[in-house]
Amino acid sequence: MTVRGGRPETDDYEEARSGALYWTLSLYIGPDRVAEALNLAPGERIEPPVFRRTQRNHLPSLALGHAIDPLMNDIADREIRGELQEFLLSTADDAGIKNLDEAALAIRSHEDLIFSLPKSVSWTTEGVRFHAHPPGMDDDRLVRLRRFWLSHNDGSLSYHLSFSHYYGGGYVDAEGRRRSGYDPSTYYFLSLLQKLAAPKEYVLDPQRLKPAEADPHPFLDVFSETKLDIGPLDDIRVRRATGPEGQAPVQVEAQRFWPFVRTVFERDAVRLFPRLAAELDPSKPPRPGFETRLLELAPVMETPGLKAPKSRFMFMLHDERFFDRLMPVDEATKIPAPRKRMVQPLCYDPYQDRIRALTKPVNGRPPKAVHLGAPPAGTKAGERADPEFWNWVERRADYEAALEDGVFVRRNPTPDPARGDEGRWLPISDRATPQARMADFVEAMRTGQAVQIKAFRKPNEAEARPRLETPIEHHLPAFEIARADCLDYLFLAGFNQNIIDFMNQDTSEILDSIDPIYPDSSEQSDERFFVRYANHRAMITYVPKSRSLEIGNDYIGACPYAFLIHALALHNEFLAREHEQKTMARIDRIEALVDERAPADDPRIRALADREPLDGEDRLSQAEFAINQAKLAEFAQYERFRHANPFRYDTERDVFKKLEELRGVSRKNKALSLAIQSLEDHASDLARRQQKRADAAQAAAERKQKDAEEAAAKRGRHLNFLLSMTGVFGAGQMFYWIGEKAAGGEGKDAEPARQLFGLLPSAPWAGNLILSLTEGLMTVALILFFVHLGRWGYAVFAKKG
Repeated sequence: MTVRGGRPETDDYEEARSGALYWTLSLYIGPDRVAEALNLAPGERIEPPVFRRTQRNHLPSLALGHAIDPLMNDIADREIRGELQEFLLSTADDAGIKNLDEAALAIRSHEDLIFSLPKSVSWTTEGVRFHAHPPGMDDDRLVRLRRFWLSHNDGSLSYHLSFSHYYGGGYVDAEGRRRSGYDPSTYYFLSLLQKLAAPKEYVLDPQRLKPAEADPHPFLDVFSETKLDIGPLDDIRVRRATGPEGQAPVQVEAQRFWPFVRTVFERDAVRLFPRLAAELDPSKPPRPGFETRLLELAPVMETPGLKAPKSRFMFMLHDERFFDRLMPVDEATKIPAPRKRMVQPLCYDPYQDRIRALTKPVNGRPPKAVHLGAPPAGTKAGERADPEFWNWVERRADYEAALEDGVFVRRNPTPDPARGDEGRWLPISDRATPQARMADFVEAMRTGQAVQIKAFRKPNEAEARPRLETPIEHHLPAFEIARADCLDYLFLAGFNQNIIDFMNQDTSEILDSIDPIYPDSSEQSDERFFVRYANHRAMITYVPKSRSLEIGNDYIGACPYAFLIHALALHNEFLAREHEQKTMARIDRIEALVDERAPADDPRIRALADREPLDGEDRLSQAEFAINQAKLAEFAQYERFRHANPFRYDTERDVFKKLEELRGVSRKNKALSLAIQSLEDHASDLARRQQKRADAAQAAAERKQKDAEEAAAKRGRHLNFLLSMTGVFGAGQMFYWIGEKAAGGEGKDAEPARQLFGLLPSAPWAGNLILSLTEGLMTVALILFFVHLGRWGYAVFAKKG
């Protein structure tokens, strides 16, 4: 079996060579999971001094910091409150290491891996299942691996696996022929690496995602023991070719990619976390089995129903050929040329024509599958194949036929009017051999001397096409024999966007995908140091050469400058995502308090209640307390740890800014700011409502007091009246006695009433008059007495009630 990817000539410092890919896959472990593994209480986090002590007490980690930190400090202001907050931590074992020189040697260690691939690559796009069978697809690839940790200022960790593969030197195939490394199978392999970390253009089996009572929201994950129907996750196998520094491999059995990642991650976690625990409290080791709970799975949006560890990744392609494709220079003028001049429909339309013929519906239905190349097991019913596809791609015989048909000519500098239209043109080449004529054709295309006067002959057409009404002048500085430039641009456009269906693109799609985030101006393009692209999961850099990569590759398998951009963007993104989730949980709880309803039965709300218990006498005061907590958390849990673009130079600063925009960090920042502003408005509204409620309560109390005072006064008046009526009754009794005395009767003599009423005559009728008037007045007085007595009694009992 052919193994591609030669090793460096030395086992000491590794030379960075053109034609190599460097891939850093970074797994994110949030501060809560790190703290939980180390027995901290909910809401607590590991502070940077703990990581600093861990680095200083581990010689390989200290040596790693000494090697890489100066380079990263050159391009960024990493100082916070007068000290560094992030620390590199080595995965190397420090047993037997006595000094920094030995530690420096240990951290330059690596592992050589073998990636075994299937014969075919499969994917689904636009409802059609594609299978590509390029020659040499199942060749093994030698890949070098380095691993390390980086602590972050909020107590989180990131674990980095840096893979490198050299493809530029070509390979010797099974038949002993020397082949170029820039072939379709290489391009598919590089694309599959990106698919391993961010699978897209795949569909999971819907039967396995059906909701059930026990699991209403089923997911599959990349560690699944069963097949996922995702080619790279199912079919690519990884095994160790050697252990560290050429030692015997620790594990020989091949694993699928993500189980392999989990194996090395858990092994390295078991080494690191006891050192962290020792810096916190030597008597408290990490929780048993902590290493299996560190990685948090998150949905892969591009493949519904699939979960993978929280991660981001970056590529650096050290490749002069690719760099010149993306930053083209006109060979004639030696000045930068526009990319749109390099990408013309003449080259790319035939690819689409061949694929369109394969995907053409029959009886209104697309084919069940399409094969690019000859399928190893043949085609099944309802499938279509183009067995000669890859031979055509590598040769582009349509251009050979075009030369034979006279499709291209040169403009005659001294046209002969007598010969008419024929006098305007000269043959593209006068040389005899096809190779020489092709070389002249390539030169004419690169220098802008080639003119197309006929259309290309369609496949299976026997005769050449007629002349074009309007000749087309061509100037393609990137033009190559067999149109290798077109294959390169197809791959680069697809790779930048994580698209494995890269053979099926039109010129507009290619040009959009090779438009970089840096440089984005002619002034920046003149520098020609690097060109960068990004999608929402990866940052991709192309360089013709890089001194920083040459240094950093031996230690972290990456360029330290690019790595710092990647690492800080990763930290900011997951910090923003976590803060967004916590903020939304806080808002949900606040809305429940304000609406006077029970909060949702959600794990986020329950975790929030444990982490941030409420305080307050009533729901509105609790809501106000919760709002203040949310406002404080904006700084204490987010802004305090967020990196506000610390880069010193425009190149890195611009890339970091655009990366945050692309990954939604800037958008989340704005959304969270608006959420906090709305909370402040909510707090003001609650304050107004609280004040209104307090004012209403005070007014009610005042009214109650006033009513009580009025009732007491009223009761006093009733009581005074009743007391006065007793005096009236006493006076009435006296008057009645006088009347009886004056009236006499039944054995009593009438006494003169004038003794008391000098104005009345001395007669019985006067006594009777007094009696009558007294009885009438007493009757009225008695009625009034009972009325007021009733009112007074009612007021007394109403007060008690």
